[in-house]
Amino acid sequence: MCLICVQYKSGRLKAKEALANIEEMKGYIDEDHYDETKTFLTEEVTKEQWAQVELSLTVDDFDDEYYEKTGFGD
Repeated sequence: MCLICVQYKSGRLKAKEALANIEEMKGYIDEDHYDETKTFLTEEVTKEQWAQVELSLTVDDFDDEYYEKTGFGD
């Protein structure tokens, strides 16, 4: 396991930071490890992004009264 993986697993790096770091280290690490780590970190970044989207969407964002007043072509 490389230093970037160790730091990510310990919580010292966020997925996006680790992904940027792994790109910088591409020439210094095993190609298979690079491919596996890049795939894993890309999935982790996607999960973090979706978590942010989910936090921004709350039940209050879907106000039925607003849509009833707007009409949308009625």
